[in-house]
Amino acid sequence: MIFQRIVSLNLLGKGVKAFLVFILIPFLFALSTNSCTNKSKEEYLENGLKGYRKVRSINEIILDGYVIKNLAFFKTDSVENLFVFQLNKDAEVDTIEKYGLGIVFFADKKIIGNDKGYILQQTKPIVQTYGEFKYILQKFDPPATYLDSLHIYLSGREGYTGVIGRMVRLKNLSLE
Repeated sequence: MIFQRIVSLNLLGKGVKAFLVFILIPFLFALSTNSCTNKSKEEYLENGLKGYRKVRSINEIILDGYVIKNLAFFKTDSVENLFVFQLNKDAEVDTIEKYGLGIVFFADKKIIGNDKGYILQQTKPIVQTYGEFKYILQKFDPPATYLDSLHIYLSGREGYTGVIGRMVRLKNLSLE
C-alpha cells in the first residue's frame, strides 16, 4: 500500500521505480513465502519427519527392538551434519543405549584422503523423544556431501568390538 502511494505520487525517479518493481518486490515476496513454509528441525521431528526433503527411508531391523525407520540429514554448520535416525515407536531404550552406533562413510579415495576409501566414526547413542517419535540425533563429520555408500552398524558402547546384529547399507547418498 505504501509502495502504491509512493509510485502514484511520482516521488521516485524511473530508475528507483524499476528497482522497486523488478528487484525489491520479488525479494520481499520470496522472504514472506519462505518464512511461512520453513519449519524448524523440532517441528519436523515432532511430525515424524513428514515433509522434510532430506530423508532416506530405511525400515531395517538391526536387532530385536531396534529398527531404524528413516535417516534424515540436517546441516549444522559448514562441516558437520546432524544425522537423525528415526526409530520404531516401541524401540527399547535400554537395548539401544547398550551399544555403540557406528557409521562407515564410503566416498572417492581422493576426497577421503586414504587408500581404504572409507572412514569410520562411532558414537554412544542416546534416544530422544519428540512428540510420539523416538530418534537418535548425532553429529557426524562426513568426508563429502555425496557418499557412494554408508554403512550403519552396532558395536560395543566403549569402542569397536565387531559388528553386533545386522549392518544396514545405503547407497548413493547426497547430504545437500
